[in-house]
Amino acid sequence: MQPGALTFAHGVCGPAGKCAITRFGTRALGSILGVLNLGWRFGAALGPVSAGFLYDLTGAYTIPFGAAPVVVLVSWGLFALGSSRRRA
Repeated sequence: MQPGALTFAHGVCGPAGKCAITRFGTRALGSILGVLNLGWRFGAALGPVSAGFLYDLTGAYTIPFGAAPVVVLVSWGLFALGSSRRRA
């Protein structure tokens, strides 16, 4: 891969694009970034709504703010599992 292509991908896709290229290569980059983007949009849509719903139920933000780090760790673990290299 040309160094300029990696720089261009980093500028267009951001650090996630560089990470996807490093982990998965460029063969399916569009599909991988599409799935990542879908996940980000899904979280951006449901996160505030869920926090507001739990606030209405409990009267405090304790549960949403307590659950947020757990959700981040779970998503990190799923990413690590999905991107680990399989050994023969």
